Amino acid sequence: VYLKSHYPEAEVFAFEPSTRACEHLLANVRKLAGVAVRQAALSDHAGDAQLFAGVHSSMQASLKPNQENRDQGETVPVLEARTVFEGLGRSGFSIVKIDTEGCELEILASLDPLLDRIEVVYLEYHSERDRLEIDRRLTPRFLLYAARAAEPHRGTLSYVRADVAERCAARLGERFVFPRS
Repeated sequence: VYLKSHYPEAEVFAFEPSTRACEHLLANVRKLAGVAVRQAALSDHAGDAQLFAGVHSSMQASLKPNQENRDQGETVPVLEARTVFEGLGRSGFSIVKIDTEGCELEILASLDPLLDRIEVVYLEYHSERDRLEIDRRLTPRFLLYAARAAEPHRGTLSYVRADVAERCAARLGERFVFPRS
């Protein structure tokens, strides 16, 4: 909904493994054109997996057991991210947002051969080890554009592909901000 309100012409592909959360997502986007929702998780492999329910909210649900989820949950389909992206038939992707409660590295590993077709990667991390590995995987093809850490071992990162950042800087340099002498 946020992306469509800011970029009404964009095509949005959303993947949500939780049955309950997916039902809410479908209800929220049902009147929006150009939004495709699939009830599935993404990772570096395909199959089925246990989605552990969050202790306090569906936003804590994860394929990886941790202190924020419960032993119970549901079995969900898991799709290999690269196969899914290649199946979309797009030459490139403007923004890829990865907020998967701990599976970010697996998805990045799967998407590695396609990173040159992605302009912006926005993701969440859940440990300092993951943050450092994310940076290692994306650098030097991408530049860290923004980062936010509200607490240790948890935050968000935004990366812009280096050639896209250079094109934007060149375009900004063409504009006159201050009179040239």
